[in-house]
Amino acid sequence: MNVFKLEFRNGRKSILIWTLIMAVVVAVFMCVFPSMSGEGMSQLMDGALSAMPQEMLEAFNLADIPDFSQIDQYFAYVFQYVLLASAILAAVMGATSLVREESEGTIEFLYAQPVTRTAIVTQKMFCNVLLFLLYAVVVALASVGSIYLFLPEGVDFMEMLPRVGVVFAGLLLTCFTFMAFGFFASSLLRSHRTATPLALAAVFLTYFAGIASKLVERLSWLWYCSPVHYSTPATLIADGAIDIRAGIIAGCAIFLFVSLSYIWYLNKDFKV
Repeated sequence: MNVFKLEFRNGRKSILIWTLIMAVVVAVFMCVFPSMSGEGMSQLMDGALSAMPQEMLEAFNLADIPDFSQIDQYFAYVFQYVLLASAILAAVMGATSLVREESEGTIEFLYAQPVTRTAIVTQKMFCNVLLFLLYAVVVALASVGSIYLFLPEGVDFMEMLPRVGVVFAGLLLTCFTFMAFGFFASSLLRSHRTATPLALAAVFLTYFAGIASKLVERLSWLWYCSPVHYSTPATLIADGAIDIRAGIIAGCAIFLFVSLSYIWYLNKDFKV
């Protein structure tokens, strides 16, 4: 039995909806750039942000007040919300994948087919990774296309591409970390009804942990617990590369969660 095709058929509709929504969101926000780049609007935003406490600015990645007349800084500001939404999508995809058949009562049929539990986990993982990559490619194309359409005079489009590429590399790093956690959670759960709330909790708790790490100095270690903050678009565009610490931690977390998913699922007593 081809579990990959079954999983692809189950997930293609929702990923299509997410893809269209996020592509439109990026395009709409970038359409606003010409008005944001005006001198009057730029001064208004600078004044509003300058009135906020420095700690609050740091918590929301605005410590260096962005110049919205610069398209790369404006894109970075907009894309941080796309990153958060994409992390939620990845976590939900992982968390609902393995538990779906057990929750819907079709696991007995699936397990009766000539397919091993290892094959079930592997094919489901590969399918969800592929679906998410398709989503990321379309959003990337929408982002690059929007930047090209609204690129100010004097800005080299080809110089922008590597910076946008780093932002999307960071997005994949963060989202695959959450997806791996989602798979591990899915191997533990008994009902898909708890999968989505758990995925949302994982994303937002770690996100707020990252904010706390910037607000309270003695909690700075919480940054390591916040995959969303590994890939802050403004930081990636400014540095031009992903923090090596973030890459190592995320890689280890992905390996750990994927391994635990296999171990737990292979020894799980299914509810039939």
